Amino acid sequence: MFSFTTNAMLAIFLIVLIDKYLHHFCQGYTIPRYFQTDYNVIHHYIKVLYFHPKYISQIRVDNVKPNRTFRAFSAYHCQLVDVEGDAWKLNIHGYLGSHDIRDTPLQFDVESCKMIANNIFGLQDVFKHSNYTKCPLKKGCYAMNNFVLSEVNFPPFVPENVYLFKFKLYDSQVLVLDIEWHGEVRKKI
Repeated sequence: MFSFTTNAMLAIFLIVLIDKYLHHFCQGYTIPRYFQTDYNVIHHYIKVLYFHPKYISQIRVDNVKPNRTFRAFSAYHCQLVDVEGDAWKLNIHGYLGSHDIRDTPLQFDVESCKMIANNIFGLQDVFKHSNYTKCPLKKGCYAMNNFVLSEVNFPPFVPENVYLFKFKLYDSQVLVLDIEWHGEVRKKI
């Protein structure tokens, strides 16, 4: 059994590896396609910290548990402007820890439409659970119901731990949306 220090070091190594892949992706390279069955990603909750009222008029995220075996989330928002191509950038910052949250070296910016178009981490599953359209995303109201991100498309060998990811969506230098995702990775039994 690994100690917490070994788990933390493995998590940091993995996060740096993912960071390098995403930096290559942002420079025009492609990320390898993953298929793993070693672990489950367990969603705890999502929290909306901020949204810009000139871009989004309403937003609601409900953390739901449709049955005893998994947690999901449903979301609703009304967007007041069109998202043209890769105009909006997504800043992702990762943290880990079981009792206290520790900063990790994982922080990167990615063009949100390019990330969805290339199905990074299986993000195209969003379209199966929502009325979202592919980019460009036009102004209007959108809803997502009981969405769970499929961990099959995640890199293998992610250590068991509790994770926090902060997602900040920008239009140029303007912060449009600030969200936190809390969850964990557990090995399959």
